[in-house]
Amino acid sequence: MNGGRSMRWDLMQKRSLAVGLIAAVLCAGGALIFPPAFFRAYLSAYIFWVGIPVGSLALLMLHHLVGGRWGFMIQRVLEAAIQTLPLMALLFIPLVFGLSDLYPWARTEVAAADPLLQQKAAYLNIPFFVARAVAYFAVWIVLGRLLVTWSLRQDQSADDTLTLRLQRLSGPGLVLYGLTVSFAVIDWIMSLEPKWYSTIFGMIFMVSFGLAAMALAILATRFLEREKPLAQVVSPDRWHDLGNLLLALVMFWAYLNFSQFLLIWSENLAEEIPWYLHRIDGGWE
Repeated sequence: MNGGRSMRWDLMQKRSLAVGLIAAVLCAGGALIFPPAFFRAYLSAYIFWVGIPVGSLALLMLHHLVGGRWGFMIQRVLEAAIQTLPLMALLFIPLVFGLSDLYPWARTEVAAADPLLQQKAAYLNIPFFVARAVAYFAVWIVLGRLLVTWSLRQDQSADDTLTLRLQRLSGPGLVLYGLTVSFAVIDWIMSLEPKWYSTIFGMIFMVSFGLAAMALAILATRFLEREKPLAQVVSPDRWHDLGNLLLALVMFWAYLNFSQFLLIWSENLAEEIPWYLHRIDGGWE
């Protein structure tokens, strides 16, 4: 039976690798044919996928901080997701080559002709943009490595001091999560419209990342629920807990997004509506 499982996982990995290689070739072709459209599509996809390991980081720290049986069922899945953060850092590199295609402030002629962009040049410039991205990934990777390493040691030694260490890391870690995610989405997404801003923007993506991570963790756990040792902790009441948490995240995410849209729609101000107008028309549509 173990041999059959091993063959099944090997086949799944080979098929996933084949799909990934084909997709990479198609992406490369798109980048050569029409770079602006490619970088817009790449950025949209990247924000979704990077949200899963980053959101997994937040869920794992939340579990270590407050406890709860729900976390034990998805803990290993969250830890596996976190370990993809170095890969996501590498996948950020293509965006660096498309900054001038994505962001008006990265185009010298546009920034030079706009007094408002000149005022923001100390923050919105390519070297500082890249440096901040490096800092975000450094924080996420270090937090993730510590959480995974200490968790594995805890399983091997049953040392209570490691539990306390994980809790002490998770409190400040959640604060760092909020700060880094907020600034990251301001840099990577909000600065697409450098004259537009939203004070709720960071919170929307903090919740969105957690929602994506929770959804994938539930799907992965459902897929693996008959495998040991996960089969020993799966129970109907824990599925119920995870379902309630997922529903709460969906409702909170919808509330935040609708709140932002409703305020901008009702005020109908010229400096606020371009964000939505540009995203229901043209290449972003």
